[in-house]
Amino acid sequence: MTELANTEITWENSRSVVELGIHVKDLETIPMNESHIPQMVKVFTFAANKPKSCGDFAKVLTDLWRKTEDVSVLENIIEQLPEAVYVWDHADAFVETSQSFSAKEVSSWFAVSVKAKGADWVLENFIHLPMKHYVHVETALGTEEYSEKIVEKCVEAFQNRTANADTIMWIWKKKAPQAEECLANARAILELLKLEVRGDFIKARKTLHNAVMSDEKFQNMMMEGGTPDGIARFIKAVKRSRALDKGEMQSLMVKIVRQFPEAKDLVVEKKKRPAVRRIPRITSFRSVNAKRKELDDIINTKIPANTEAIAQARSYGDLRENFEYKAAKDEQRLLGARRNELEKDLNNIIPTDFSDVVVGDTVVPGNSVKLQCNGEDLVYHILGLWDSDPASGIVSFETPIGKALIGKSAGTSLTLPNGNEATLTAIEALSESIKAWLKADQ
Repeated sequence: MTELANTEITWENSRSVVELGIHVKDLETIPMNESHIPQMVKVFTFAANKPKSCGDFAKVLTDLWRKTEDVSVLENIIEQLPEAVYVWDHADAFVETSQSFSAKEVSSWFAVSVKAKGADWVLENFIHLPMKHYVHVETALGTEEYSEKIVEKCVEAFQNRTANADTIMWIWKKKAPQAEECLANARAILELLKLEVRGDFIKARKTLHNAVMSDEKFQNMMMEGGTPDGIARFIKAVKRSRALDKGEMQSLMVKIVRQFPEAKDLVVEKKKRPAVRRIPRITSFRSVNAKRKELDDIINTKIPANTEAIAQARSYGDLRENFEYKAAKDEQRLLGARRNELEKDLNNIIPTDFSDVVVGDTVVPGNSVKLQCNGEDLVYHILGLWDSDPASGIVSFETPIGKALIGKSAGTSLTLPNGNEATLTAIEALSESIKAWLKADQ
């Protein structure tokens, strides 16, 4: 017991990874040989699956990798580690631990991870790391084939919408053949700028932001080489994205127009045409008077006559077999419905004589129009809701031909309801004959 207590602790007989780390920290080289393997395996196995020890486990193992004179001995130790190792079994632990290494250490850590878990495992998990580590992953994997696979993994993440700014900037940095296809998806690129990031991931996001705002080659690729469709898609994506503030968006649009002057019409939003004013429910006094006369006839003539007919039919008895009674009741329902309809229509109509209509640039109710159609001159008089006299060319603005003409200007080509093509040649005031038509029956 006393002999054990008096034994000097060195790296060779360290009892924990913490103790081992203390003793190898200041050593430049470690003369490890096969006789050290059992103790080293014991020390690392004890710490392997303990969450609180995963940082020390990784740090000391990496330090040994960097300093051991015969790395094959350390490889032997790694091969004997248990299957369950916390730092490699938990992606977040692997990412956090990897980020704790300095630039001169991290390549060795990835080399340890390749030896422990295999190159394919590292290839699957590096994607969660910031871009500054990708070059060290490349070094650890060692072959050009795996360098290409790193890019392929980044492209796969981008296509699956699991990428971040780091992955797309690596694709761009490596000038990968797939970069053109990825960057052409401007909307997805801009979405990456909206992701919340922290720590080492902030740098790549800033780099991506700068590329979108200022790198003409990057912008050009986002616009599919400057094709009209590519420019249009890019501008649309920028305008819809919330990744850029208003000032940044305007600045970017100015730069795009400088690169591609032909894109100006896409960048400068055309003012929206004011909405066409809804035409009120207007009609001529002539049509209003016609409906009033019909309503008066129903109320003062037809309904009293129908009431008398019902009473007369009821006097015949046996209403179940009384045809006259049933007919009178049917007429009563029709008269009531028509009366309600007329009263409702008359309560919601504005009578006019169209005398206040001024001929303007576009067709409105109260205008006469001339059309040229298949070599034939056509004339229509666009009047109110209930106005109609096809023989005279009088049509309501609510008819198909009326709707086709309202709002059109002289010189406009249009398709008529019958499918014929026509040109609106003139907009004129109502003629005296149409004015006379309007005054009739008043």
